[in-house]
Amino acid sequence: MEITFRLIAISFAAVSLTVAATVASPASASPVHSSTINLPAGADPFAVAFSPNGKKAYTANYGNDSVSVINVATGVVDTPIQLPEDAGPYAVAFTPNGKTAFTANNTNDTVSVINVSTGTLGTPIQLPDGADPWSIAISPNGKKAYTANYGNSTISVINVATRTLGTPIQLPDVTGPVSVAFTPNGKKAYSSNSNGTVSVINVSTGTLGTPIQLPDNAGGSWLTFSPNGKKAFVACYGNSSVAVINVATGTLGTPIQLPEGAGPNSIAVSPNGKKAYTANYSNHTVSIINLATGTLDEPIAVAFGAEPYAIAVSPKGKTVFVASSGHDTISVITGI
Repeated sequence: MEITFRLIAISFAAVSLTVAATVASPASASPVHSSTINLPAGADPFAVAFSPNGKKAYTANYGNDSVSVINVATGVVDTPIQLPEDAGPYAVAFTPNGKTAFTANNTNDTVSVINVSTGTLGTPIQLPDGADPWSIAISPNGKKAYTANYGNSTISVINVATRTLGTPIQLPDVTGPVSVAFTPNGKKAYSSNSNGTVSVINVSTGTLGTPIQLPDNAGGSWLTFSPNGKKAFVACYGNSSVAVINVATGTLGTPIQLPEGAGPNSIAVSPNGKKAYTANYSNHTVSIINLATGTLDEPIAVAFGAEPYAIAVSPKGKTVFVASSGHDTISVITGI
């Protein structure tokens, strides 16, 4: 099955919902695009994740059905992990103990299981036909993995220890989940959906709460939580903003407006909760958000011609990796 549809290809009218955020004066030690890591030609990385100890980073390479293994200290790309042909990995996540990584494979409806110490594959987990998984998340206690299945509007529930599927969580028809994440305490999970909603999941019961409606034309894509779990942030490609959700009440706060035409596809928050970073596919930049004030620092331009698709912050918060899907590169941002 050839997948040509991407979230970034959805066409939305650009609608400004708030007054553009004030650009703060740059700090004395400003973040910089310090280097570029080249992946194999045709890799087409759709996701990037750091191991919990911060020593490795994995990229999910949709283009050549592989996972690139990056030595974070040196920037050297080690021997890749080859997935089955036509796997089409869209996302990658590590377990909290760092021993295992999982990829959500969009093309063949599987989840690959990787032994991190050896770089070898275990038995893949078969999802239902037509699941079309776009994202994967591991619960903070490491017991469950969720995949956001765009194709059948479900969340698959995986027992991490046994590698078996539990009862899926059925979202409303044509919801089209594209991203899923657990709250830091593991009690809830959110999925960002292509129909402009965010689904709220009770993890212990697998039941749905009241969905959160994003603004019209927001085009919500990847989401994440603040480290204290009080807020969720959704990168909104359609109107170049970041939606802010109060997790306790399930209500929207004031959105953070990015530059017009930024087209953020992914978002990550620093471990100390002070900054958020968005991978802006359309204008080839990374936006830096001061979360205490909602203001923007100076954006960072990535490598010429790169299209930022996914973003991750290292566990110590000192480095940001930006995966550019059509450019086969990782832009490295330091000084944060």
